[in-house]
Amino acid sequence: MWAGQLGLLFNPGQDICVDERLVPFRGRCRFRQYIPNKPAKYGIKIWVACDVATSYAWTMQVYTGKQEGARLEVNQGRRVVLELTEELQGYGHTVTCDNFFTSYALAEELLRRKMALVGTIRRNKPELPPNQLQTRQRAILSSVFAFTKTHTAVSYVPKRGRNVLLLSTKHREPSVSEAEHKKPAIILDYNSCKGGVDNLDKTIEEGKMTAQIVVVIETRLITVREQKRREEVRGEKKQELHLKLPLLNVISVQAHTRGSDR
Repeated sequence: MWAGQLGLLFNPGQDICVDERLVPFRGRCRFRQYIPNKPAKYGIKIWVACDVATSYAWTMQVYTGKQEGARLEVNQGRRVVLELTEELQGYGHTVTCDNFFTSYALAEELLRRKMALVGTIRRNKPELPPNQLQTRQRAILSSVFAFTKTHTAVSYVPKRGRNVLLLSTKHREPSVSEAEHKKPAIILDYNSCKGGVDNLDKTIEEGKMTAQIVVVIETRLITVREQKRREEVRGEKKQELHLKLPLLNVISVQAHTRGSDR
């Protein structure tokens, strides 16, 4: 499948973001999704692993919905992350994801693959200590850390009644910013990496890419406009983008060169 070929085109950097994106679509489709907090609301949901530095979609997985008669999938977020990053194991990448995906078990498995995890985590996870869940007597902007040999959890109270919880296997020190917000280093790192897929969405919607990849998945329901050529001025030497292959048989690539006024 075409998604399995995306990794052949690009070597991702150290930081990887895993998230979902919704390709707008209102036609008839068995696995069309309704996600009210997305701008399009209706469409095809795709799990994406992005290179944080460039927002390049390194690999994708189409969510085709719960199969008829099948049991409800348990630990779906864990499975998605492990499948999307399988080819990266052993290279020391860091995966950033939100609380739909993050779990202690996922962090453990990524460590076995020589990868780190940074992610928000839901308060109902049994591995979190009680003192990180209680915020009534906590000072605003305070942080409470918890450590194991390989994991670090932090609870941060940005304002009264709000508790931000994160799990990391990358950070081993209780570091807190000296800035006014006094955010833990884990949160600052998470904030700098979490937007990989969102930036991909913006790039696609705003039409800023200089290459357009049109992908048709079997029923031709999905058109994904994929970016990976930076703007080039005619006559200038092309910038190396670490591309390994010029094209894929299963992907139609239309390359467009922008004018110098863009």
